Amino acid sequence: MTKKNKKTKDNNIQTDKKVKKAKSIKQKTALWYTYLYLLIAIISVIILSITLLRSTYKEVYKENSKIDKSITNTLKSGDFNDTEYIKQNLSKIEKKHSDSVIALINSNGNYYLLDKNEKIDNYIKGLKENFWFELIPRASLLDKGYLVSSRDIEANNEVYKLLIFYPAMPFINKLAAVLPPISIVLFLGAFMMLILGRMKLGKILAPINEMNRTARKITTENLDLRLDVTGAEYELKELAKTTNEMIDSFQEAYEKQERFVSDVSHELRTPISVISGYGNMLKRWGKEDEEILNESVDSIIFEAENMKNLVNRLLFLAKYDKKNLNYKFEKTNLSETIGIVIKDLSVTHPDITILHKIDENVYIMADEFRIIEVIRIFVDNAIKYSNKDDITLKINLQKQENNAILTIKDNGMGITDEDLRNIFDRFYRTDKSRNKETGGMGLGLSIAKAIVLDHKGRIRVRTKENEGSEFSIILPLLK
Repeated sequence: MTKKNKKTKDNNIQTDKKVKKAKSIKQKTALWYTYLYLLIAIISVIILSITLLRSTYKEVYKENSKIDKSITNTLKSGDFNDTEYIKQNLSKIEKKHSDSVIALINSNGNYYLLDKNEKIDNYIKGLKENFWFELIPRASLLDKGYLVSSRDIEANNEVYKLLIFYPAMPFINKLAAVLPPISIVLFLGAFMMLILGRMKLGKILAPINEMNRTARKITTENLDLRLDVTGAEYELKELAKTTNEMIDSFQEAYEKQERFVSDVSHELRTPISVISGYGNMLKRWGKEDEEILNESVDSIIFEAENMKNLVNRLLFLAKYDKKNLNYKFEKTNLSETIGIVIKDLSVTHPDITILHKIDENVYIMADEFRIIEVIRIFVDNAIKYSNKDDITLKINLQKQENNAILTIKDNGMGITDEDLRNIFDRFYRTDKSRNKETGGMGLGLSIAKAIVLDHKGRIRVRTKENEGSEFSIILPLLK
């Protein structure tokens, strides 16, 4: 390996590692769940804070109700303008509720404030004259160290505004005492989730990494490897099974392709060798020997026709694989079509016994030319594998429910179980069918099956060794 190639390979490995690191499912998932946990934690802290504040406001409201009741009784019992009376009673109320500062304001804007608190005094003076028609926010003085609550009091046919101020620090201290420990616990939980999440995800994703390593080893030279599904979770096990099934399909297709190339080579080798051999004979002796000339020309023409037939059949199957076959579907009287084949057969094979029972006027939607080709393929196949001393074919056509069933039965050797599984594979032939007597390319049944399937039909095979085979072509009747 050259230095340049080695450097390129090292760069590719480093790039692969970077991509793998950047796109790690384990890292992304662990971080995603950590972020989700933190979001939930933050929301929980906010909800907890709001709950604590609501609890505090409920306590304040309960306290305000008591103050409200006392102030109302004071106003009903005396005159707002009686300064000494009001101050004396307000002083008593504030002593009972030592944490609060009380301000009482009448409709003219006059007010009582026992504690000369500059911040509160300036706050009250800053209110508009019609302030009692506005909602004063509960935490409007939080920045000045107080929480304020406003209430309307009605006494002696007059509406008064009662403002109750509470120092904000006790509430802040309560939150400060609760929130930090909770926040620490939550963030420790997030850290633990990140660590444990990575460990758990590593365990969950281990089968995927193993599958990836195995998949990298699978090549056309090593198609027998499969993904290990033991120890994987249900979804990963299903994924591995599906992947293995896909590899099975690839392997089967690859093996079929190899077999196809081998079979085509085998089929072409014989005619090419014959043509080449007779060509050499013509070159050496053909000019002087007329018998050799005629024999050579006849053989070359014969083998050329074989090659032409082979190519045509391969082209047909190639078009079928690409779903590119053109059919001329029309109303077809299958009874008459079979009659044509039987008539031709009696001329070309006069020594064959044909027993037939054909229902009349069996109509299907079909390409008649292709259906004749299918029938001839099965008939030729039956003749090849029948008893040579006494070839008897039985051809029957009948209607059964919504189908037309054409049956072709021979009295030959039958088909073994092993052959039966493969008879419709391309180029598949039994050993006996490979001799010169029977001939054939092993493509006929594949073509017949393709045509029948394109006509929405199916093929049924019944066979018994040494007693013969029965092929049934089942096609839908014309409705």
